[in-house]
Amino acid sequence: QDKKMKEENQHQQQQLMQHEQQQQSESQLLFKHYGIRLFGTSITWLLWDIAFYGNKLFQSTFLLALTGENATLTQISGASAINAFVALLGYYAAALIVDKPTVGRLRLQQTGFVITGTLFLICGFLSESLSSTTLVIIYLGSSFFGQCGPNCTTFLIPAEVFPTEMRTVCHGISASAGKLGALIASILFTFAKTDNALFLISGYTSFAAA
Repeated sequence: QDKKMKEENQHQQQQLMQHEQQQQSESQLLFKHYGIRLFGTSITWLLWDIAFYGNKLFQSTFLLALTGENATLTQISGASAINAFVALLGYYAAALIVDKPTVGRLRLQQTGFVITGTLFLICGFLSESLSSTTLVIIYLGSSFFGQCGPNCTTFLIPAEVFPTEMRTVCHGISASAGKLGALIASILFTFAKTDNALFLISGYTSFAAA
């Protein structure tokens, strides 16, 4: 009986070792053949979440910088509601065009990054020379193209470009990178010395992700 138990334990240990070796082999193959893709999906999600969550966590600061210090609570609340509605329109627009052959995931993402980054930089560099109405419109444009672009594709692309067996793991790694970006944003934007710096950080990270 003892001999039988030892044989069973040895068999279980062998199976465990084989399972571990198989997992290591799969991971090595994944990084060898799909490491560049994983880096791409992770870094773009990280950079986008710096811009996106920086905007969401500090939205009141952004809107106050755009509308002016004399803006009332009603005006700021109205601008925030309009911004949410415009962002929703952008998300629906992305759903309508993302599967079109002339658009596709990658082109939609890159175009969204470039347009959003450009609009953020305009708000950052020209905030002193443009009217508050113009700045708010530009900011609303950044919300639209942020949703109709990277906020849709950064989680969609990792769900499609990896082998089925490793897709969940790769999507999880990419999403974790995005959450790291959100953490970086919460720290980085806290120490931004000027309102313009908030727009410039968002703009530069969007361009870097493109």
